[in-house]
Amino acid sequence: MRIFIPTLLSLFLLLPSSASADHVQHIGEVDLRHYSCQYTPESSFISYICVATDSRHQPNVVASLNRRNYGWCGVPEHIATGWLMASSKGDYFNIYIKGNYTCRY
Repeated sequence: MRIFIPTLLSLFLLLPSSASADHVQHIGEVDLRHYSCQYTPESSFISYICVATDSRHQPNVVASLNRRNYGWCGVPEHIATGWLMASSKGDYFNIYIKGNYTCRY
């Protein structure tokens, strides 16, 4: 039980806040209450991946990479779903996401 509580606490500290906007690199504040987030404890590189629940929200995908939030715009649903389901989130990111889907404002 002693191991479980600190592990649970450390996961809680990595969760995006539910009451306010989170800072996303190169974009600014993004309210993650409009996103469906999946936490990825199996990945040492990616803490969570969030996909917008509505197409009006941009970026439509936000993820925490090495404890910094980044966003991507125009990510097709099948690519976002593939990332959520990938056995290696980091490999999938490097192949399908990295360098693609830059947000332009």
